[in-house]
Amino acid sequence: MKQRLTTSISNSADSFATLLKQWRNQRGFSQLDLALASEVSQRHISFLESGRAKPPREMVLQLATVLQVPLRQQNTILPCKNCGLNVCFQQPKPLSITGNS
Repeated sequence: MKQRLTTSISNSADSFATLLKQWRNQRGFSQLDLALASEVSQRHISFLESGRAKPPREMVLQLATVLQVPLRQQNTILPCKNCGLNVCFQQPKPLSITGNS
């Protein structure tokens, strides 16, 4: 059974690092694989996962794209206090269907 990924954001400073590592492991990427695919250094990926580096919004989105993180889960990564980012993808409002009687 696959491990379910954490989607809630804790107030801890390492929440982005934890989510990044979970998604990387879930997708079967090594740090080197992710670094090569996203065109950043392996050392930087290591720093991101350890919380030693804070990624800019563009890098978060680039890593999420490489890891094929669904948009709904990208919303859990973007507002992390560690990154200082706001939610990027808004959930669409449900359509209201009104009938004419």
